[in-house]
Amino acid sequence: MTARRAEMAREWTRQDWILAGLIVGALLVAALLIIVPAFAASSPPDAPQCRLAGYVYGAEDLDEVAAVIVVQAGCPIDVARFERRLVLTSARWRVEMEIPRSGGWQQFAYTWGQDRAYIGAREVPITVTPREVPA
Repeated sequence: MTARRAEMAREWTRQDWILAGLIVGALLVAALLIIVPAFAASSPPDAPQCRLAGYVYGAEDLDEVAAVIVVQAGCPIDVARFERRLVLTSARWRVEMEIPRSGGWQQFAYTWGQDRAYIGAREVPITVTPREVPA
C-alpha cells in the first residue's frame, strides 16, 4: 500500500493535467447537453410550437376571400383575416401572409415559429413583426 500512496502523492505531469482537462471538459459538455435542451423545451407561452391548419378561399373579389383555420388545442394564438392577409398573433408576435387571388378552397398549414406557410402545394412567405400592444 505504501507504494500506491507514494504513486498517488507524486507530482502531476503534463499528461495528467491534459487528461484531467479532457475529463472536466467532457463533463461540462455532458452537462450542457442535458441542461440546454431542458431550457429550450420550456419555451415561454408566447412562443409556442403550435400547428395551425385549415382552408383558405382565394378569389379575385375581396368579398369572396375567406379563411377557416383551426389552432391546435392549448395554443394562445389568435387568427384573423384582414382583406387578403391572414394575421396570426401571439402575446409577442404578429405573423402575416397573403391569401392567393385565385384557386378557390385550398388547404392551409403553418407551424408557429417557421419562416413559411403552405397554401395548397405552394410555399407562402410570411412576415413576422413584434406585436403592438395598445397602451
